[in-house]
Amino acid sequence: MGSKTMYEKTADMYDYRHQSPTTKLMRKKEKAFLKHISGLVLDVGCGTGYHLSFFPEIIGIDISKSMLKHAKKRKKPLVICSGEKLAFKDKTFDGIVCFSVLNFCNAEKTVKEISRVIKDNGMVLVSVASVYDKNYSYKEKKSLKIDKYHKVKKFYVCREKARMKLFTKKDFVELFEKNGFMLKEFDSLFVRVKPKWNSFVGFSFIEKLLLALERVFDKKYGCVYFGLFEKAPGSQ
Repeated sequence: MGSKTMYEKTADMYDYRHQSPTTKLMRKKEKAFLKHISGLVLDVGCGTGYHLSFFPEIIGIDISKSMLKHAKKRKKPLVICSGEKLAFKDKTFDGIVCFSVLNFCNAEKTVKEISRVIKDNGMVLVSVASVYDKNYSYKEKKSLKIDKYHKVKKFYVCREKARMKLFTKKDFVELFEKNGFMLKEFDSLFVRVKPKWNSFVGFSFIEKLLLALERVFDKKYGCVYFGLFEKAPGSQ
């Protein structure tokens, strides 16, 4: 199943599914970074528009008409297009957010387009699923020898097979650096606690304690990465 088809099929249930404890923790982590994004903002892969409400000046883009149908309630400008070919002029935006998108598209093309449409010194906030988001224990993560197998995750959506690309921290950071960005801040989530995707089961007391202590663990082992990047002046 392609990413466009996947989002078309899940649009009506998308907001409901993302009220889970796992998603709420991700959004809490995102909010800690949003203060760095200002001016005219582009939301690449805005989905149903949750993040559109955080900025007074923002445009949302998505490849799914069904997702954008739900995003209209945010009363923000919306454009149907792919992140791989953004429908905007060079150096248009002061800031860009792109959450959980690069795993499902041609990441190289998308980051190149992000680099093209953002202004010099513009800030980009991105989240991606990492190679450790495959139900590994913390001990397994530390001993894991990464190869091509670990960089793909297969799963089912609406009883159809889907797949996503997973990133190492090195892959993630270098993807932006080679497109003219400098890493300003890096963080991750679910280092020693496994995310409960598509589940409304809450975290236990021990899990909550480990989540609160994640700052003392090696962040590269998180299941989800968050990167804040700044566009270097004069870079292509």
